[in-house]
Amino acid sequence: MAPLKPITDLKNKQALREVKKFVIGEDIVDFDTLPENISLVKGLFNRVIKQDQWDWFTVNMYFDYPTYRHMENIVKSLRNLRNAISYNNNALAMNPLNFFAEMKDEGNPITKTNYGADNFSLWVEQDTVIAGKQLYFISSGVANGGKAEANIRYYLAAKDTTRAGIDADTYAMFISHDSIKTMKNNPALFAFKTAEEGGYYLENQKELNENGKPYVGVVNGFAVMQATPSAAFEVQTASAPTANEEMNVSEIKVISNDGQVIVTNASGKMITLSNILGQIIGVRRANSEYFSMPATSGIVLVTVEGDATYKVIVK
Repeated sequence: MAPLKPITDLKNKQALREVKKFVIGEDIVDFDTLPENISLVKGLFNRVIKQDQWDWFTVNMYFDYPTYRHMENIVKSLRNLRNAISYNNNALAMNPLNFFAEMKDEGNPITKTNYGADNFSLWVEQDTVIAGKQLYFISSGVANGGKAEANIRYYLAAKDTTRAGIDADTYAMFISHDSIKTMKNNPALFAFKTAEEGGYYLENQKELNENGKPYVGVVNGFAVMQATPSAAFEVQTASAPTANEEMNVSEIKVISNDGQVIVTNASGKMITLSNILGQIIGVRRANSEYFSMPATSGIVLVTVEGDATYKVIVK
């Protein structure tokens, strides 16, 4: 067990005090720094849960050894709290009039109508794997007044443009193109990069390779492309689409990426990791439809409760 560095220890304690003050209503809190402090505290609990950093045992001692279930509940509550403060409980959606990606809530107005549930039902389609990284298309079928259009998809992509009052030159926008899935240097391919505080950073691969602003961030309610990740998104289950029979969003898939095992469409199921000798190296219950857990390098057997055992190679 190693002690924390004094400057790290001070920063952690300050964040814990600020979050505690807000939760119990003890004193005035700086809302400009509160989301960052919540992320830091959530990251500390995640550190203990994942046991993936050298000081996790010291942090666990400072927390007085809470149970795993308590820590998971705390992490989930802090994530919801941060999202409520940062995004006012809004979710990523396509503005059906101008195709900008924006953070909206159900009931927000769209000229002659309001954002409804369909606006927030984005499809996540698995595509290719590049350098061990699974890539996805993210799309919407809602446009022109807010109604779903049969057989027409609008794909989230990075696009150079400007908008008054916002300091950004590249935005996340939805585009429609007949050959979107066969384009070279595709602007609509994203990776889901696990955030330490929970959730996933959306990483655009074209921007990553060309312009150095690959991450979807949020400025004044608009999704913009940024050099460093700042907005962690959650993936929640929606009803499966019926317009495109080729797409099956409920199929369980298991992949590996950057020392993580990723299981999709298995929320609520127990995930068991074993080595090639059959020795159990990790057990977690998936708490989202895009669930990841750390794993050691090599061949890992991934057993999904009520489904099957998958073999993946973790690098």
